Amino acid sequence: MSITNYLTEIKNAIYGKDVRQAIHDAIKGTYDDAAKEGNANMEVSLARGDNENLNERLDKNDQRVTTTNEQLAQIATYKVFSDMTKNEIQEVINKASKVFFEPSTYDVEEILLKDNIEIDFQGSTLRLLDNQEEMVSILKKIEGKNITLKNVILDGNRTSNSTNTGAQDGGNHGLSLTSVSGLWLHNVVVVNCGSDGLYLGEVSVDKPSKGVFAYDCVFDNNMRQGMSITNLENGHFHRCSFLNTNGKSPEAGVDLEPNHADSILNNIEFIDCKFKHNNGRGFVMDVRKEQTYNNIVLINCESIDNGSDDIRVTGGNNTILRGFKIDGGNYGDLSFSTNFIIEKGQIINAVFDTVSISQLHEFDFIRSKIESVLFTGDTDTAHSYRQINFYTCTLDGKNNRTVVFNCTNTGDFSITLDNCLFKNSIEEAVRNARNMTLINCDILDCGISEPLAIITPRNSENINTKIIKCVFTNNNNVQPIRFPSNTTGLKVVNAITDIAIPEPSTGNDVIETILI
Repeated sequence: MSITNYLTEIKNAIYGKDVRQAIHDAIKGTYDDAAKEGNANMEVSLARGDNENLNERLDKNDQRVTTTNEQLAQIATYKVFSDMTKNEIQEVINKASKVFFEPSTYDVEEILLKDNIEIDFQGSTLRLLDNQEEMVSILKKIEGKNITLKNVILDGNRTSNSTNTGAQDGGNHGLSLTSVSGLWLHNVVVVNCGSDGLYLGEVSVDKPSKGVFAYDCVFDNNMRQGMSITNLENGHFHRCSFLNTNGKSPEAGVDLEPNHADSILNNIEFIDCKFKHNNGRGFVMDVRKEQTYNNIVLINCESIDNGSDDIRVTGGNNTILRGFKIDGGNYGDLSFSTNFIIEKGQIINAVFDTVSISQLHEFDFIRSKIESVLFTGDTDTAHSYRQINFYTCTLDGKNNRTVVFNCTNTGDFSITLDNCLFKNSIEEAVRNARNMTLINCDILDCGISEPLAIITPRNSENINTKIIKCVFTNNNNVQPIRFPSNTTGLKVVNAITDIAIPEPSTGNDVIETILI
């Protein structure tokens, strides 16, 4: 169309939108016609668009290409093939954001992970080559973020690296990850490592690992630990197994072991996990620093058949753990150590062989089954039992032990057993009761080899123990309670018994007892 025609359309247009469209078409048509007829200046003008010059527009296009390539690299998917060398495998991991392995067995040296990567090994085995140095792990990352590993067996090949297993903490781990944030492990199996199956450490005390999630993982036959954690906030382990650790102390299934006084162990939970057949302890929290730790939780776990304590929580002076919780599960021996204060904890619906207690403050045992409870130690300064409560628990000695014993301290402590069942104690149901309250409890089939169901300390003034609305039956014709000489502060109220309670000694009371 000629310029005359464009001008006519502009002149004859009635509505504003038609005028604007006609002006637009006229100007554009004039530029296009000029460019087609060889007007170089007009063509350049069209090419540069809104830019100051053509070079500026070309530079912007180059930048767009570069940015697009970077974005494509961030989502780039690569595959590792079984005939690749270890260097080729490392190159693939270095440049990819998502990697798939061809299912196979790969003999590898240490592979370094990168940030922002997801690797699906598709059931492959990564086996550490023979005769590796002490500090070599199968997979390693220092200060990493956003790492996902799935469907892999990591074999540390410990028998062929036996001369290099002297490193206590730093050698031949399956996974060595320090100061990582955003780690996801799915169906990862780590076996036969010369040190730890999984080591979660830190590069410095102010850089803990954060946000670690592990699902359906197995750590089996590793030499030092199934897993070690030194500095972690927010860890979640679901349906994981820590088995058969053996060869180098401490030989635990899981060890929470902070390296520094300011290290963090907060909000760590184990759900439906197993800690079994380890030469040392099944699960241990060994915190010997002056620090407060928070919310360590085990839910529906199993820790049995280990060489030492199935669960051990231990610490040094001025160490506090707040919010320790066990909800459900089956365990062997649970041990709380001396001088380590555990506050506001709960054990609910769990089964134990033995529970050894040192310093617990505001701690509840609820609907749990326990063979024996031992209150350790006998000095006032080293132990305190503040507001320890047993609610609706079964304390079953299984004909081989005293159920509750050594509550002898005169310090700041109190123990309440409410609506509990004591049974099958070969000796006393309770030995050396002090500062205790038993209310609505049943004591039966106890005192097989001892002539008493409950014993209070000898020669102790004001033991401050109350037995309220408790029932003593079928206890092998033994006296329910002893009132030692020189002991005061024992009160028995509304007891029901099939053997008469003897007359109380001076300073003790028996009120409204029913003999059946």
